[in-house]
Amino acid sequence: MVSYGNSNIPIIIIPKGTLLFRVLETGDTGDFKGVQNCIPPQYNVFFYYSPFVVDGIPEWYAHIQDMEVYVTAQDLKIVSLISPSKYTRTTRTKKKQFMVSCHKTRKSCLVGREYDPCFRDSFLEKNPTIMGWTALGRKDVKQFKDSVKKGLLGDRLPYVHFVSDDRKITGPPELAIYPLQKRYLTDITAPENKELFNYIPIATISRKGDGLKDFLLQHAEKVTGKWYYKYKE
Repeated sequence: MVSYGNSNIPIIIIPKGTLLFRVLETGDTGDFKGVQNCIPPQYNVFFYYSPFVVDGIPEWYAHIQDMEVYVTAQDLKIVSLISPSKYTRTTRTKKKQFMVSCHKTRKSCLVGREYDPCFRDSFLEKNPTIMGWTALGRKDVKQFKDSVKKGLLGDRLPYVHFVSDDRKITGPPELAIYPLQKRYLTDITAPENKELFNYIPIATISRKGDGLKDFLLQHAEKVTGKWYYKYKE
């Protein structure tokens, strides 16, 4: 837990060596270059804990052919917006909370989106070692479950693990993390050294065929009691 005002904020650790999955429109530009080579304090890079979540959200991802696979470079201290936490993605809309909508944060080289949660600047200044958050997005979960009902996931569904949150929503969570292992509270130029980042790219795998399933069978070990996989070399 960390405190903010009169509130206790639940913190969890995503261990070093956890597999993360992400689809990209334009290579690794956003992952390692930020916004036009600038990384602002509130930059969120989004991942899923399973490669097959995106198969259930075709509105956004159907046209992207490849899956990028990463592994966490260090233990990540993040805020939990899933049960048993009383906080959720909608916490950003409430007054005097530690999160706000990203467009309400301090001016930077990135204009934040209204529907994404970001840490309040004062919370971030007090807790710079917190690297992000994990949560459920209501719209994405609904679309994913609709795809499951239509049979679009097929034999890939067992590789997707569900959690719930305080709104009684149940589905596959997302992870949003700051790119660098050290958080800066001002805009910085993206470093060339990828060893400074919180994630290490290990593979690019076509979403067609059985390549992703084969990768999981060979290199993924489900962490007991959790919703994510540990990387096995």
